[in-house]
Amino acid sequence: MENVSARTTILLGVLVVVVYGAGLFVTVMDIDAAQYASMSCQIALSKNFWAALLMPQGYLDKPPLLFFLSALCFKIFGVSTVAYKLPSLLMTMLGMYATYRLGKLLYDRRTGLLAAVVLCSCEGFIYFTNDVRTDAVLAGAVILAVWQITEFLYSKKVRFFLGGCIGIGLAMLAKGPIGLMVPVLAAGSFLAGKRQFWMFFKWYWLAGAAVVCVMLMPMLWGLYAQYGWHGIKFYFWTQSFGRITGQSSWRDTSGYFFFVHTFLWAFLPWMLLAYFAIGDCAVKAVKCRFAPARAGDTLLLGGTILPFLALSCSHYKLPHYIFVIFPLVAILTARTIVELVDTQDRRTAYNVFLHTQCVVSILMWVFALVCLTVFFPCANPLVWIAVAVPAVATFYFMSKRQSRFARLVLPSLWAIFGISLMINVYFFPELMKFQGGSNAAASIVRQHIPLERLFCYRAHDHSLDFYTRREIPVLDSARVVQTLRNQEAWIYTERAGYQSLVRLGYLPLAVDSFPSFHVTKVNGKFLFFKTRPAMTGTQYILHSVPRT
Repeated sequence: MENVSARTTILLGVLVVVVYGAGLFVTVMDIDAAQYASMSCQIALSKNFWAALLMPQGYLDKPPLLFFLSALCFKIFGVSTVAYKLPSLLMTMLGMYATYRLGKLLYDRRTGLLAAVVLCSCEGFIYFTNDVRTDAVLAGAVILAVWQITEFLYSKKVRFFLGGCIGIGLAMLAKGPIGLMVPVLAAGSFLAGKRQFWMFFKWYWLAGAAVVCVMLMPMLWGLYAQYGWHGIKFYFWTQSFGRITGQSSWRDTSGYFFFVHTFLWAFLPWMLLAYFAIGDCAVKAVKCRFAPARAGDTLLLGGTILPFLALSCSHYKLPHYIFVIFPLVAILTARTIVELVDTQDRRTAYNVFLHTQCVVSILMWVFALVCLTVFFPCANPLVWIAVAVPAVATFYFMSKRQSRFARLVLPSLWAIFGISLMINVYFFPELMKFQGGSNAAASIVRQHIPLERLFCYRAHDHSLDFYTRREIPVLDSARVVQTLRNQEAWIYTERAGYQSLVRLGYLPLAVDSFPSFHVTKVNGKFLFFKTRPAMTGTQYILHSVPRT
């Protein structure tokens, strides 16, 4: 990065490695991440790996790429938290490299490097290499596809075309048609900006579609074998476009502006710069009537705004749905930062965002202080020291003695990586003490409870399945009575389940108990340590022996 000393670059690099590395060891979170980890574990342990991978019994939701990569890691390294998260981290790193290469191709090397730094430091990407779902793999594959296809459109070299098709195939294997939609919109916008409309009718697009279909064929066969044509329709339409048209059963009360405010935390600390970059680029594109010379801007706008609008029309939204466009947003943001730093007639905008980024950085440290004093009061001096170092660096680089680039960019980098370090090494470990399933699994392993006699009743957490390496059977009221009558058993349940067993005439011994809360849905009352007990449930491991 320009005007940044080698020492500062090395220190930031070490901090990045520590932040992302620490996230690998954080306990897998319920519900989605733990479910995918459990499924990957069962696939890896299955006697028929390929059948379990392509036809997970009774599961019609996500394509199998994440399961395949995680199960493969389990085969190589053994079942563990790190092995589950490693493929997503590697795909994220590939996405950062592809972001750099695309930014370099469209603009210059400095913009490409800065785009990779922006992407690496946005909170959504840091979080989703920790709470691993399908989106980190999807985003990495999509930006790989966009980069390779753009390289092909510039050079017409076959290897880039094949690379783009492989990227699309991987993206569709990660999360469905959205993996095709973003590259198509980006490349289509680029060609339209170049006024090369005849390129839409070239024969090699059909060849590319054939390559993608070959990659999808094993998955489609698995869907058809289990669900018939309904499975194929679900994959290509219902699960994606059906959410926009209303044909999907998934619905929530989120409005059209859900992703507008979601972006404010997910792209932290660059969110305001990013909004300005998108608007500024769009205004310039309109003023110059989308001139062919600005086709790179058109590619980024088409690959960002059009998917954003389509996803905003969905009847069911979750924050991570827009992470797929973050690499393209990072390039737009980097390009704008370079312009603000280099162009003298943009001094006013530079000063506005210089102060804006300082305020954002300070607010992040205020939040870190609240986490360490109000949410989970910390008495460990090592944590305070680890947080103090990047905090001091943040305020140091706000100094007027620094270059324009350093003052605008470095305080935000030190702040986001500093607070992310605190979250990964302290906040998340403290939060995970309230995840009943993973804590119960640790107790079960520690006490050598026989897994073949372990059952769930009125409570079931996928983290319990993952960390016991077994799908724990879930019993209803009739089956639990039959089970407890005939054999010695251990029951994982919640307070209501415990009370239900007592009403059924059983008085099981409580072997262990755990505070329980849905850790991915924290709220203010839970975070404040004084009101937390009222928001926290209890999970139990009960031991029952048959009546004599």
